[in-house]
Amino acid sequence: MITTPGKPPARPDRSTVRRGAVAPRIAACCLVAAAAGAAHAQNLGGVFSPVVRAGTSAIQYRASLDPETSALAQRVHVQRAFGDRRMWRLAASVRTTGASDVDLDQLRAELFWQLSPAGRAHQHGVRFDLVLRDDRRPQSLGLNWSHNYAISPDWSVRGILLTSLDFGENRSDGLGLQTRGQLVRKLSGARRAGLELYSAYGRTAGLARLREQRHQAGPFLVQPLDPAWSVRLDGLFGLTPASPGAEVRLRLTRSL
Repeated sequence: MITTPGKPPARPDRSTVRRGAVAPRIAACCLVAAAAGAAHAQNLGGVFSPVVRAGTSAIQYRASLDPETSALAQRVHVQRAFGDRRMWRLAASVRTTGASDVDLDQLRAELFWQLSPAGRAHQHGVRFDLVLRDDRRPQSLGLNWSHNYAISPDWSVRGILLTSLDFGENRSDGLGLQTRGQLVRKLSGARRAGLELYSAYGRTAGLARLREQRHQAGPFLVQPLDPAWSVRLDGLFGLTPASPGAEVRLRLTRSL
């Protein structure tokens, strides 16, 4: 859920980040204190796979912290596969603001559709998004393409193109454009490690200059805890002036 640069919508005063209020929760989560303020929305998104595993379902918690602004963004989603190649996901994210410690940020509905037959080295699929926001911010529809290529039994590379169209109050013109990439290596057992890149270029009505675009990159590690639970830790580092300086992120997933 990386925020696309472009014309900022009008925001009421309640969007002001309340600094210092999140320290007890950060300690409880055993993470570094932080979260994005108004200038840098945090990245709770991922480099999603085009592959849908039939018959599976899961619930996941995500958190993102930015040491420069001392606030917290969180998200919970639930997902379930249906048929052989499709999956739905419902997500809600919250942030710390001057009005609340857990102010609703957005609601999301997503539909994943694997387009390639199972078992191939090259897999591809699409994801359709509906995003609802409050605070007089625009709603959006998304159409995204994901490609994954298995280089070897242990190495794979993934690339994603994301597009979004605003509608409703304070909408921006044109399509929002983003790309995401991932290089991952399988380790012992079900552990995985790799590198990710997140890029947001602005909107087709007026693409942002490089220094105004958001580009973040960093490593990640996925560690299974037992057959049902897994944890992922990763860090992102800004590559342009418009990007957050750093983010520390956590994901906790339970298969259902």
